[in-house]
Amino acid sequence: LVGSRLEPAAAEAFSIESSDCGAGRVLDAGAACLVQLEFRPGIANQELTAELVTEAAAAAAPLRVALRGTGLEPGRLELAVEGESGADFGEVLLESTVSRVVRVVNPTAQPSGVLDMSVSEGFAVAPPASPEACVAGSTSLGEGQSCTLEVQFTPPRRELFDGSLTVSSALTGSKSLALVARGIIPAAVEVAPELD
Repeated sequence: LVGSRLEPAAAEAFSIESSDCGAGRVLDAGAACLVQLEFRPGIANQELTAELVTEAAAAAAPLRVALRGTGLEPGRLELAVEGESGADFGEVLLESTVSRVVRVVNPTAQPSGVLDMSVSEGFAVAPPASPEACVAGSTSLGEGQSCTLEVQFTPPRRELFDGSLTVSSALTGSKSLALVARGIIPAAVEVAPELD
């Protein structure tokens, strides 16, 4: 092989990240080499094109692969706690659990991409239990679509917990919702006998 290149040489938004199809590479019959490309558009809603050209050392015609991509406007997510309780879990006894349902909405025309969720200490995302539940590493929301998360708080100790739920994806970035809860211990009650 002579190597791989992009045409035009300054192909807008396209670049070769890595390649093992470089000059001097010999491919036996049935063998292959790999060119990894990156597409990073600077303009939204405009189709961009280029060609990946790989040349052999012999007189064979170069192999050409047409490249095409369109940049998308960045998407965004909205998070809202359902019900009147809001994101304040209140006072929760140690070893007890309180839950809140959070709805994740994609209000834009762009797909959200696959969602990931994380929470801070004391809080947890319950396993999906309904058809509309968000599934980490799987759920992707289209325009106007939504899914729900059950966020649980189980206090590990007596303390105020200022935490957060973060939902993120490659296409929307991350969105966080502030959570607050207080772990408490049961009140101790003592009964003293009356003396005459």
